[in-house]
Amino acid sequence: MKSPQISVALSTYNRVNMVPRMIECILGQDFCDFELLLINNGSDDNTDLVCQNYQERDSRIRFLTLPQNLGPGGAKNFALQKAIADFICFVDDDDYCEPNYLSLLYNSITQFGADIAVTGCVDEFEDKIVPKFSYEEVYVWCKTEAVSEFLKREKFNAAPPTKIFRKSLFNNISFRTGKGPDDIHVIYKLFTEAEKVVVRGNPTYRFHKHADNVTVYVTENRINGDILNDYLKMQKDRVVYISEKLPVLSPQVRYAAWSYMISMVDKIQNGHGEDCNNQLAYMLKQLSNNQDEFLASVWVTEREKRLMGKYVAKNMGGHYEEV
Repeated sequence: MKSPQISVALSTYNRVNMVPRMIECILGQDFCDFELLLINNGSDDNTDLVCQNYQERDSRIRFLTLPQNLGPGGAKNFALQKAIADFICFVDDDDYCEPNYLSLLYNSITQFGADIAVTGCVDEFEDKIVPKFSYEEVYVWCKTEAVSEFLKREKFNAAPPTKIFRKSLFNNISFRTGKGPDDIHVIYKLFTEAEKVVVRGNPTYRFHKHADNVTVYVTENRINGDILNDYLKMQKDRVVYISEKLPVLSPQVRYAAWSYMISMVDKIQNGHGEDCNNQLAYMLKQLSNNQDEFLASVWVTEREKRLMGKYVAKNMGGHYEEV
């Protein structure tokens, strides 16, 4: 029997009431040549029973159980070990997608011989729906162009579910295991390894934003100190990685780190941080030490200039810890 064209990885942990919606969305795709790796990531509810029932209904499902929770990154690494297709997608158990999600991604990546293809998305909150990165254009970028656009954060969502990857990109790259964001330390590396990236603005993936969602703490006005530590560590590592792999983008990746810092400083100073004092002091120190280059950058915005004048000029000292 020939291998499927796409491996779709769906891991779930104690979301027995949420995961059926995503399973149904994948099974209802207008692109049928896929395997669904349905992974129970150490759940202690009725997830096993629900997933087994789905496996009995559809031969494209491979149900796998991890004896203990490995975090979202550990489950993704496990999926990469088990996947048999040349291309792989990662979807989340609390989200859902449109029927053309897989076909759009697969047609994009194969039509242009790309290593990564990206789709548009929608953010769904309890009280509102926010379209993100929705447009008619199709962008085909080489490695340097793709990483540059990734740093700009203007044309696509950075999270894995909006993408299909050539699985070989992961030969020397893996997700971080344990708690906290698993993908932020990986996606920029995959873009740096990809020779070609295709981006479409069709909003085929829908992110469900709710209280039990890690990204809420950084995408809304709620900043948790531990998660902020992860993001600051990522920014620091990303500057080194991209500067070594693509030296021409070194000024831009440094700017992107400072841009992130000043936006977080503003949120914390406006009362939206939880246990962020050390991180605040660290960011202010970094911004103070590098303000000349940051403010002279071709990417710096007027808002960033105003925030630098508001917060950094009068916060030159103080205790800080290395992140």
